Amino acid sequence: MSDQYDDDAILRALRDGDTAMPDGRALARLGAVFREAAQPPRPPHLQQRVSQACAKDMAQLSDAVDAWYNGDRSAAVAADPLLQRLGTVVREGAALPRQPDLVPRIAERLQRSNSSRRHTVEMDSLSRWRIYTAVIVGHVAALIALAALHVTVGRGAAVADPIIAEQQLRERPGFHRIPPSRPSAGAQSLATRYDLPQSWAELRGGAHRLFALREDAATRAHARQALHGQSAAGVVQGGMAWLLAQQNADGSIGPAAPNPDAHIMVQAAVALALLGEGRDRPEFAAATQRLLGWLADSVDEHGGQLDVRAQSLALLALVEGSVHYRDNLLQGRCEQLLQRLGPTLMREPGAAGLGGFALLAVEIAGLAEMRVPSRVRSGLESGVARAVPPADADVGRLGLAAFVRQVRGAGNALSTAELLQAIAADPPRIDAQRLDLMAWYFPTLAMRETRDRRWQSWNEHLESALFARVQYSDDGSVWMPAAAMRYSEPFAAAGDTVATAMTMLLLQAPYRYLPLRG
Repeated sequence: MSDQYDDDAILRALRDGDTAMPDGRALARLGAVFREAAQPPRPPHLQQRVSQACAKDMAQLSDAVDAWYNGDRSAAVAADPLLQRLGTVVREGAALPRQPDLVPRIAERLQRSNSSRRHTVEMDSLSRWRIYTAVIVGHVAALIALAALHVTVGRGAAVADPIIAEQQLRERPGFHRIPPSRPSAGAQSLATRYDLPQSWAELRGGAHRLFALREDAATRAHARQALHGQSAAGVVQGGMAWLLAQQNADGSIGPAAPNPDAHIMVQAAVALALLGEGRDRPEFAAATQRLLGWLADSVDEHGGQLDVRAQSLALLALVEGSVHYRDNLLQGRCEQLLQRLGPTLMREPGAAGLGGFALLAVEIAGLAEMRVPSRVRSGLESGVARAVPPADADVGRLGLAAFVRQVRGAGNALSTAELLQAIAADPPRIDAQRLDLMAWYFPTLAMRETRDRRWQSWNEHLESALFARVQYSDDGSVWMPAAAMRYSEPFAAAGDTVATAMTMLLLQAPYRYLPLRG
């Protein structure tokens, strides 16, 4: 109670328990009860009581378990009758299940069901060994046969080529095969006019047929019209005039590059461009043959010291020249160069697919029935022809892989369609800072083989990019400046020459090689 009630005698007596007041005892008792009831109850402490109770029970249980463990079974059971039952349950639950012996029962059933049949004679160890040996030998023979598919190399396209095998496999029911796209009406006219092969292998012994579309001006014009290349005719004519005007007294064309590798690469590119314009113009034929003579002499002089890219490009120009002009003397020199340069030829696709020039040289040499060392053919076959481009490959390498599959007769294979799709996704761009002329060569050939809307789209992008950069002279000649070409720096003063030659090669795609039957 508060001190404000100290002047009240009754309240003070109630608080202090003053018995001198009237009813003092009762008031004192009431105060005591009130104070006792006003105190909060103390929490009970049960932990000690529970622990004591449990300890007693645990001690009794432990004594019973110890007695059971020590062998005093009667004392343990007497202490706790449930312990016997618990032990039985534990033993039964811990016992491993017994595996049923079904062999006698199965044998009895088999004998009963086969009583009217012959009994199987149990084989001895020798018989088992013979069967195992036969199975292993069969698997080894199958592996050897599969390995032979990858090492068998013949002239032209081998029948057991994995690319053709892929196409045949996908033509079976249940395998996805990409149907050939419908070519344009102009492209169909080529198939009507020419006996198109399914693969280059069908041209063996008649390699000159590969160049049928570039024979004369009328044939080239028909090919341009059929394959949407009419707009390039004037540029190609002007570019050829510019190149011929640059021919030197020794047969080479344009300024010399700073080193033999670059110089031979430039002259080989020019020779290929001149070979693309046929044999109907005497001035072209004379200039081209002089250039081929210079090129053969230069390759003979420098031989294996040349860069592999220069070797590959020069060898392709010489092989095409020998077939194009049916020059037996030049063909003999090509065979000698294949023997000499074979071990050092480019054996991988390389950046921009430049290794493909060596592969084309060997392929065309095989179609012309030249003597090609088997090691050269097998090295290019495994290193270039069958190489699978990585996921981050440049468009030149993708184009090489697609074109190789097409000339081997696998143009409709799923892998070829996937490569063409990747190429179509990266067309030449008119806003490119510099033109990747060398990397576009094989993609352009591969797209030309489709002869459908994919080729039309690619060719439109290509012509737009090239026409925006070429330069025109007052006399009608046309050239591509080196500054517009990517990687033209190593060619120095010869940069304009190689850039113009590569531009001509790209614009000659409609009639460069005879198209394949779709």
